[in-house]
Amino acid sequence: MAAIGIDEIEKLLNRGDWVKLNSDGSVEIAKRNSMKELYEEMCTTHEATARELRELKDLLNTPETSDFDKGVPLEATHQIQRWGAAHDDGKQPEDWFWLCGYLAGKALSSFKAGDVEKAKHHCISTAAAMRNWHKAIATGESVMRPEISAEKASIG
Repeated sequence: MAAIGIDEIEKLLNRGDWVKLNSDGSVEIAKRNSMKELYEEMCTTHEATARELRELKDLLNTPETSDFDKGVPLEATHQIQRWGAAHDDGKQPEDWFWLCGYLAGKALSSFKAGDVEKAKHHCISTAAAMRNWHKAIATGESVMRPEISAEKASIG
């Protein structure tokens, strides 16, 4: 490409074109419309990605109670996301045992109270806790702290 002077660069910039001066002395020029198209394409991509992220968050944060096999891995991931603590090596086996007992007790209590949807959710959350416990045993690592929250512990 032929050399371009500062006056030519100034005209391009005043017109709204995009001008990039590279470290090797070369110049890249993009016409105004091409930048607008690129910007619109980036906005569309961003909106699609944001929508997909919202859908995935909704999927993770909406309890699945109808399909047990679908619900357990979703709930297990939700538990890690909600209760995760990467700085913590995890709890002792007794903590996992009591968490599973606590959740199974909530399933029993909900079922006896006639809240079948909540009972199914707690069955799935118990199984998900067992899945996370199994993972902790298998890998020797845990990024989840299975415990009752401080506010719930103070109630009981």
